[in-house]
Amino acid sequence: MLLNTNLVSLRYRKISIEEVINRADLLSITVDSSNYLVVLIRAIPNQDGDIVSEDILHDNCLKVPNILEHAMIFNDLSGDLVIIFHGNSDPSAFMSVTNALLEKLTNRFKAKRIPIQATIGTLVNSFREIQKSYSQALSLFDYFLVHPSKTVLELEDIIAQEHSQPLISTTTLSPN
Repeated sequence: MLLNTNLVSLRYRKISIEEVINRADLLSITVDSSNYLVVLIRAIPNQDGDIVSEDILHDNCLKVPNILEHAMIFNDLSGDLVIIFHGNSDPSAFMSVTNALLEKLTNRFKAKRIPIQATIGTLVNSFREIQKSYSQALSLFDYFLVHPSKTVLELEDIIAQEHSQPLISTTTLSPN
């Protein structure tokens, strides 16, 4: 609970990143890894319009084998499940582990028929940059309006797609 309160306070800028780092031992959080990645998971209404509780999201996440070895998990004030993955391996190995755990997690939600949307921020190299990854992941929820059939959205995929598709049509209109 103390971890949740402090990380939520960090998210809403009620305390500084330095205060969280100074409390790292008390909070049992990892602040000295070389890789961090924030994933947000949001429950969405099922066919009947029901939404599972944030406790069910959290409990199902904890049942993924080995996830707590690689992540800090809590619910933010809006009810989103926040997963902060951390590790010291090279970035590609870190992303392989993270992607494997995310696949297990999304498969678990699918098997339990829990509809979710998940967003993935960018990989950052220090705990001090977590707010950047979190903010990016949070802003991606808006893109589900454009991609309603997707379950998981990554910032890199959205950026690549936007660069490959012009925002304004390049077709020249001929006067009649």
